[in-house]
Amino acid sequence: MTYLKDYQEQRIRSGENLNRNSPLFLPDKDMSRKEEVNDFAMTVFISRWLKKAITRAGQNWRPYIFRAHFATAFDIAESKGLISHPWRQFFMGHKGDIEARYSTNKNLLPDQINEMREAYKRTLKFPETIGSSSEEEGMNRRFKKQILLIDGFTEEEIEERGLLDVDDEELRNIKERSCSGREILLRRQGELNGGTS
Repeated sequence: MTYLKDYQEQRIRSGENLNRNSPLFLPDKDMSRKEEVNDFAMTVFISRWLKKAITRAGQNWRPYIFRAHFATAFDIAESKGLISHPWRQFFMGHKGDIEARYSTNKNLLPDQINEMREAYKRTLKFPETIGSSSEEEGMNRRFKKQILLIDGFTEEEIEERGLLDVDDEELRNIKERSCSGREILLRRQGELNGGTS
């Protein structure tokens, strides 16, 4: 999704006014819309662009490998109940079975479109090879919290001072100004034993 977002932003920077009827990809590499007649890229051109990118990356795969990867990832997501079979078929670009004629192959209601978007978001962890920034942020926050707890900060201190929201450099400075975790443990141990260490 990151690459697609970058591509769309590049088109906007080049002066294109994107809207819901704009094609996802433009047919020429210069991203110019010379003629309004054939805005949509044909499969053969997309395959050619993919093959060039794969070759530049030093690989010799066929572009179809991405479709196979996506299908396998969505098989896993479907087996975990994160997406329904008709929606999986729809996202794969298949027309689906006879039931799809009455569900995904008709004018979709806004609520259904939103539900499909949410289901798609839930499944992204399977086909994506790069973790999403929200997952990374969550992992970073948990890691920071563990480090701070080990260094002797209480959960209340972490929350009150907003220590999970500071950048790494500021966190390093805070830790340097504070006592080391060992000193805090020794101080607490002394308090428990009635001493004043």
